Amino acid sequence: MSSYTKYVVLLFVILVSSQCIAVNKDEQVAPTSPGHRSPPGAEPYFGYHTHLSRTVAWDNEFAQRRELLAAVRSGGGGFIRTGFPWKAIEPKKGKMDWEVFDDLVTVTRQNDIQILGVLHALPEWVADPQHHQDDWRHFVGQVITRYGENVDHWEIWNEPNLERYWPRKAGIEIYTDYVKIAAEVIKEHDPDDTVLLGGLACGGEKKQDSLFQYWEKLFKRDVLEFCDGIAFHPYRYPGIKLISLYNRLTKTAQKYTDRTLEYWITEFGVNTREKNGSATSPKLLNLQVRDILQTAICFKAIGGKRFIIFELIDPGRNHANQFLGVLDHERGERPAHTAVAWLAGIFGHYLVTDSEVIDTKTFAVQLRDDSGNTAYLTWGRQGYEWVQKHMPNNTQLIPTSFDKEYSALTSDGNYRPAFDEDTIIFWQ
Repeated sequence: MSSYTKYVVLLFVILVSSQCIAVNKDEQVAPTSPGHRSPPGAEPYFGYHTHLSRTVAWDNEFAQRRELLAAVRSGGGGFIRTGFPWKAIEPKKGKMDWEVFDDLVTVTRQNDIQILGVLHALPEWVADPQHHQDDWRHFVGQVITRYGENVDHWEIWNEPNLERYWPRKAGIEIYTDYVKIAAEVIKEHDPDDTVLLGGLACGGEKKQDSLFQYWEKLFKRDVLEFCDGIAFHPYRYPGIKLISLYNRLTKTAQKYTDRTLEYWITEFGVNTREKNGSATSPKLLNLQVRDILQTAICFKAIGGKRFIIFELIDPGRNHANQFLGVLDHERGERPAHTAVAWLAGIFGHYLVTDSEVIDTKTFAVQLRDDSGNTAYLTWGRQGYEWVQKHMPNNTQLIPTSFDKEYSALTSDGNYRPAFDEDTIIFWQ
């Protein structure tokens, strides 16, 4: 074949491919811009919240660290979120205790898992954070000097809008000072490290205005000029409900900075505890699968950077978080662990090229791999009709869920789905 002929063929392939990838922008409720697309093989999307530095008798995750890190991997995760609590590392001023954290960082990196480190938790000797900003700077400096070569992502505090994590008397002003100090220290060590504004607890829709008032008070103090991204914890916004919250957050942030920010969900989970508090049930386990997968898919489609599931394993005593794990306390796998691994495999091979909210209970995502093959993720009663409308002519797709395969869908025939409307279906 001559060089000229090769050029003509190549140009024809490019033109045809561009037509296949084109989507109807009018239908695109949750658009995915090129900047939101992660090529196959890129950094992992999923992570798990852990307490791997915890050594208390009732919840000694540190003693199980190797097994739990293996569970992160087998569950489709490439990240862990774990604390570097000031109160644990420096329980007495000037007395640093590194033993657990040295081992944890080493073992995690040996397993090729990345760490989102949370810098948080005032020690008892810090009565008023306002008067210990130099001590905070020293602490962060010590942590970054010791672990900065192995930890590239940092979240500054956990849920500072809750009194139990940040003292209300200290106020937003002092918290923003702590964020700025930490960011300065981290960026001085490595300008390419990621600094996240601490994830806020997102109450339900009735509390949304107060949530955004808190964010705006932070943003007005120029905190976004020091951060690469914003973390948040939208437990009350599963699936499609997440989209309006995300859109409001991005628009609010854009009022205060022209920087391109990353958005991380650093906690999202579903409690599978029965009302009597003593056990879980198949119904609640299915709900955990549904809400985690639907929320992760929506967040990916609208541009989310990372999705961290709370949590990896149940703690060992009866309290509010006992049944949020994708593993039970004996490390037994719940269905959500398998389901996340299934979805992580899909996201590892496909780009999101289009998405649409069809109705309040139906969402559809179009995917494409490196070879130009099209696939889809849907749920809801009208999902399969959307796929049939969008799939190429004279083709058939095999629908699968994380644990089942169903009869094929053809582009030119009738189809009766054998799955219920909440099931997340991958069409390939």
